[in-house]
Amino acid sequence: LRSGARVGDLVVVTGTLGEAAIGMEILKKGNYKLGEALMQSLARFRRPEPRLKASRAILEMQPSSMIDVSDGLLSDLWHLLEASGVGARLDAEKIPVGEGVLEYCSGNRQEALSVALSGGEDYELLFTLRPHLADKVAEIEKKAEIRLTVIGEITQKEKGVKLATSSGETALQCEGFDHFRTKHNP
Repeated sequence: LRSGARVGDLVVVTGTLGEAAIGMEILKKGNYKLGEALMQSLARFRRPEPRLKASRAILEMQPSSMIDVSDGLLSDLWHLLEASGVGARLDAEKIPVGEGVLEYCSGNRQEALSVALSGGEDYELLFTLRPHLADKVAEIEKKAEIRLTVIGEITQKEKGVKLATSSGETALQCEGFDHFRTKHNP
């Protein structure tokens, strides 16, 4: 469920983020002379891969909550936080940005991080885990055959969503793709 996250839980994500959004940008621009990393981003957009094996392995850890990242990390994190009545603190350095995203952003980590936080269609899994289970992450990562990254922790709702960087913390607006947003429904 989305509603089980509690203060102190770890925030964990599978794979890398932002690649499908970059793949969509590549298609829009019609640029097909690409290196391997950008071709991977294009493939991630064209053929999303559901994380079925990973989800089964993650369930063995008994996550406190889980959601897929289809609308963007921040948007889907917001759904989880709202359902659970909590906030979150994310570590900017730990957000797993895809190689194609970094290449597309000419190595600008800040710009690439923005894509990773708000780009959609990645279909990675975002879940929370009780802190005493942290040592199981590496074990499950091997079993699932996919990268698992602890990117933050659950905080009190009043603290909102913060992004921690080497220069401090920034409050984040949770945004991403909204299926129901129209000109008349902002």
